[in-house]
Amino acid sequence: MLIVTHGRSGATKYCLDLEKLLGIPFVGEFDGSHLKKNPWAGTKAKNHETGFQPSYGEEEFFDIIRNHKNNCIVQLNRAPANAAPQADKILIRKDIYKTLVSFAKLLARTGLKNSQILFFCKLLFDDYMGLVTYTLVAKQRNLAPEVLWFEELYPNHVQDEENILEIIPEASKYFEWLISSSGVERLVHRCYTTKILKPFASKAQNRS
Repeated sequence: MLIVTHGRSGATKYCLDLEKLLGIPFVGEFDGSHLKKNPWAGTKAKNHETGFQPSYGEEEFFDIIRNHKNNCIVQLNRAPANAAPQADKILIRKDIYKTLVSFAKLLARTGLKNSQILFFCKLLFDDYMGLVTYTLVAKQRNLAPEVLWFEELYPNHVQDEENILEIIPEASKYFEWLISSSGVERLVHRCYTTKILKPFASKAQNRS
């Protein structure tokens, strides 16, 4: 099962909950940064709230990519629009400002410089824009899988009160500029309010 999302969407918690519900193993956030030979491997497990993120050997990495559909739950949040056509579920957080603040806080735990943190936040923003755009059009064309929203899955979630904006004072204006100049909030509203008019048709159904 492939869960396509963006960074700091709550997807790791969701996938862990889904693992318990379905009895299918969750193999984690899946990309090359978690290969055992990558110096970045282990960073998420040390700094993420869940403490969960496996590291993969070469054969395991290959096998999960080839055979994940029925054997495990995979979370993908890097360049997610590219994987969205194969998604079983898409998970999006409506509040992009809180998403960026949350990501900045996570990155600050790793010891990155402020400029590096803002750069990676921009990459998350790009991924977010791409995924929301794809999902909107997929819903309009009745090609979307099930679309989940963080705020509906976890309505009682409260953003951590620790103020990352005091640590990175330039972050607030930068995030606000990204949001206002891109019109992303309007895009998200359109995506959220557009209804899926008929059930998502699988590729197997489309070929029949």
